[in-house]
Amino acid sequence: MKILLFLPNLGGGGTERAVVNLSKEFLRRGIEVKLVTLEPTMDLETDPDGVVCLGVPKSTLRVKRPLYWYGSVRRLVRLTKREQPQALVSFLTGPNYMAGIARLFFRGPRLILSERTVVSDYLKGWVWRFVKVSMRLVYRIADGIIVNSGAIASDLVALGVRGRKIVVIPNPADLEEIVRLSEEPLGELESFFRGPVICAAGRLEEDKGYPYLLGALQLLGDDVRLVILGKGSQEGELKQMAARLGVEERVLFAGFRTNPYNVISRSDVFVLSSLWEGLPNVLIESLAVGTPIVASDCSSGVREVLDQGKFGVIVPSRDSDALARGLRAVLDGDRRFEKADLIGRAGDFSLEKIGSEYLDVILGRPDA
Repeated sequence: MKILLFLPNLGGGGTERAVVNLSKEFLRRGIEVKLVTLEPTMDLETDPDGVVCLGVPKSTLRVKRPLYWYGSVRRLVRLTKREQPQALVSFLTGPNYMAGIARLFFRGPRLILSERTVVSDYLKGWVWRFVKVSMRLVYRIADGIIVNSGAIASDLVALGVRGRKIVVIPNPADLEEIVRLSEEPLGELESFFRGPVICAAGRLEEDKGYPYLLGALQLLGDDVRLVILGKGSQEGELKQMAARLGVEERVLFAGFRTNPYNVISRSDVFVLSSLWEGLPNVLIESLAVGTPIVASDCSSGVREVLDQGKFGVIVPSRDSDALARGLRAVLDGDRRFEKADLIGRAGDFSLEKIGSEYLDVILGRPDA
């Protein structure tokens, strides 16, 4: 049996981690897997022999975008015909559209599309207008649609996608690997862990809401520090903001790390300040190492992972004051969470359990 998993790249985002984890689980079960990417970025550790990059040059000029799409779809069709997989599974809106179009030119493999965030939260302008009109047509081509939260399912139905095709399956986490990596030494970051430390992780982009987090840090005591794991286009802007707020000495921009888990496990609290999400992997990973969580109530996923606040503090989104109050409640011990309970909750997202649910849909099993 062979499965193709199609996504933009293998950068360090949550979707990329989820796909790599799924590929490892499928390989463990004796299934041949190929990761098909649009771009050569490979921040995550995986077997390069199992990765195929379509590699169509991407231009920033809007007039050349149709050529990029045409070339990518053409190469995807050729690859699918050559590999003859049992299924092609695509992840995120762009690859989903490409896979849907490609399906018009091949027969045989099942096509599964996976949407990973509430598209109505982040698409704007002409792209949003196009998606509102076309999504129900493109996604109708699929044999199945996997989403990682109920909010995403509701969003797709509102856009005209047939609800009977949609299955909600949360992201998987390799719990044993997370725990193993969490025990590695911090190295050069060790000196930063003096006094209370808050950890955040994710791309330094608009959707992660870091300005609100920096505003919250300003409201906390001078002994509280913040380490941010990730890279992105807003790094310079965020550093300037930290300086303006007078917290630059208390913030460490630690960049992307292939192992964020030793930092998360050593922190006193993990914080998610996102404006929108699909289902945040990093919350599951924080649960796995028993680190208390404060998370903004963004559009999707947070309440599902934290079970409506049973396993973490949920505060209003886009609100520095509320974020600071939530963090202070955990740091001061006013809100306590037993480590064993957090770790137990992470078990609901185990790679073995979620991998089985994915295969039920991918292979079209009757009970899926």
